[in-house]
Amino acid sequence: MADRPADLNSLIAGDWHDKVQVKVKSNNLKPSQQDRYLFSWIGDIFVHIEHNGKISFSMSNGCKYNGDYTTFASDTTWSVEGQFENCQISTLNRRIIGRIIQKNKKIFLNLTQTGVTIDPQVTITIRTTFLSRD
Repeated sequence: MADRPADLNSLIAGDWHDKVQVKVKSNNLKPSQQDRYLFSWIGDIFVHIEHNGKISFSMSNGCKYNGDYTTFASDTTWSVEGQFENCQISTLNRRIIGRIIQKNKKIFLNLTQTGVTIDPQVTITIRTTFLSRD
């Protein structure tokens, strides 16, 4: 891998823009909980990734995310952890973890939160592919 930069963060650092899909789902909701916990949205996402391990993004629905990233498992995978805020659906306003994967000048962002930290048992999934930097 002689063509890899010494600073692996330079592979993903910069400003990125694309469409994003956000889903919140659960299999065990009462009808009275569905408006609060079921959510699906597709819109624009604007991501800023700094060389120093900071990531932030905003989506056109008002959600904002601030967090940190670090290399994980390989020189093309980064672990992400951060906090959502300002989301219209309060279920999204929480800490969430995920991965960034870099491949062929694209980056893939996948954030998922499932389990006991969320009441009721819901799954939050945010996925997008950035084809190029802005």
